[in-house]
Amino acid sequence: MKKIMTRLLSLVLLGAFIPGFVLADSWYLEDGDITVNATETSQIVSQGGTSKPDSNPIISTRAPGSSETGATNNTVTITAEKNATANVTLENVNIDTGATGGAAITTSGEGNVNIELDGTNTVQSGNTHAGVEKKDNGTLTITDEDKDGSLTATGGDGGAGIGGGASYNGSNIEISSGEVTAIGGNFGAGIGGGQAGSGSNITISDGKVTATGGGAGAGIGGGYVGSGKGITIEGGEVTAQGDTGGAGIGGGANGTGSDVTISGDAQVKVQGGRANENWHKGAAIGNGGTSTTDGNEVSPNTSDLTVEGFIQIYEPGKNINTDTPYKTIEGQKGDYSWNAGVETAETVPESKAAAYWVCDPEGQSIPYQAQQKDSVLTVTVQADTASLRGTTGSLRQLEAQGITEIRFVTNGAQSAFTLSDLLTSGTGSFTLTHAGDQVTCTLGDTDISGILK
Repeated sequence: MKKIMTRLLSLVLLGAFIPGFVLADSWYLEDGDITVNATETSQIVSQGGTSKPDSNPIISTRAPGSSETGATNNTVTITAEKNATANVTLENVNIDTGATGGAAITTSGEGNVNIELDGTNTVQSGNTHAGVEKKDNGTLTITDEDKDGSLTATGGDGGAGIGGGASYNGSNIEISSGEVTAIGGNFGAGIGGGQAGSGSNITISDGKVTATGGGAGAGIGGGYVGSGKGITIEGGEVTAQGDTGGAGIGGGANGTGSDVTISGDAQVKVQGGRANENWHKGAAIGNGGTSTTDGNEVSPNTSDLTVEGFIQIYEPGKNINTDTPYKTIEGQKGDYSWNAGVETAETVPESKAAAYWVCDPEGQSIPYQAQQKDSVLTVTVQADTASLRGTTGSLRQLEAQGITEIRFVTNGAQSAFTLSDLLTSGTGSFTLTHAGDQVTCTLGDTDISGILK
């Protein structure tokens, strides 16, 4: 009792000596639409003709057992002016605006918006709108500091689950914690752009996130014909699935994907959308499919993916929850889990060059699996023809990490060499090529196939 009285007295003193001090109030959606307007100096919440300051409103629907239960079609609009941050808590919100309604939740303005999740929150928007529709130029951050909240956001036709409505981009989106499920409406991304919109500067740092594109949309990235770039997954459990023609992470159908980073202890499951009569299949990470070609895979930057992290890649059409991935990329204690890059000259600083990379016959980087056991590094690629490339400088990086031998495995051949044998052969760029069962190795213009095991 004494502790409670002390806290109450502290709150009274804060109210007396801090100008504008207010306690967070609960606002119930059954009572009407709610608007939140944040400036540099205040935050005002309005509903049903009433407006008052509230620095962190708790927006909710009434508890089960009330006379007003179930979903409401009333909406939430959060506006943050330039240099301002709006703070809102969603607690057991249930909004469904119907097919002809607007966005369940809209963020707008030049400032930033922070949404905290408490309880179970579900929002469904009307056609052309995203479930959580981001119109502001600042950053939308979704978090769950208390680890007790979830959000399921579904876009209407043409809208992303979280991001842009039809014909709008979805950018500057961060998910830092919480259980978040984002489902794109037809032609929209799960997280990112709506139909004909792109997704960029999207970061997931923690939590359990599931992003599913609508027809022709990417899981994370662009809606139909939209691009996906600047997508970073730093941690958490993330599942990203494109729908027909859309990439898992990257572009929607007929869209491109680039600049993807997966790092830390992120555990990622990813799947491109399968083909249909309009589009070929989308890449797991990269481009969406087109009417004539499959989406091109793009190697993400995984140089900082730790041993706790991994990427599981599922073939389009497989059950991502029950089937076995056709490829798993495991994080390692070095820059050799899934390196992107192009052939580098020996003069490129080692700190800026990938330790090594794998290319197709046209010289384009392709994904591969790398595993180190004791002092042997095994690089495996699902291809008949492929080349392992690097420089003698990069081999010295691997040697410093305790690796003494590299094995290269393709569909038709296996070969191996010791780092010491290659390093004593000279300096420069090396290329180990498997063409079916034919194996060759060169250092610069010199054939050094004799060092192979």
